[in-house]
Amino acid sequence: MLRHAARAPATQHPLSETGVESAPVHEAAPARLDLPILTWGGLRGGISVAQALGLPDDAIRPVLLPVCYGVAVFTIVVQGLTIKRLARVLYPSARS
Repeated sequence: MLRHAARAPATQHPLSETGVESAPVHEAAPARLDLPILTWGGLRGGISVAQALGLPDDAIRPVLLPVCYGVAVFTIVVQGLTIKRLARVLYPSARS
């Protein structure tokens, strides 16, 4: 099997009994300008909603659950509508 010269070679996991090769051990880190895009486009409310749903039925759950849903919807709408603008600011030469 041919491998690309720039990729790190795949290695066998030491605990693997099947002998199947794992993914390359070393992957390149994202470029500095990619980190704001990855952060802005990341999931914000999913974990907080899941944690709020897992709360016991006491006095704080009825207050916290709508707040978590509101934050999740807000981040989806605001970040979804502004990620294109952020990409244009960070990558002005990539405009088509």
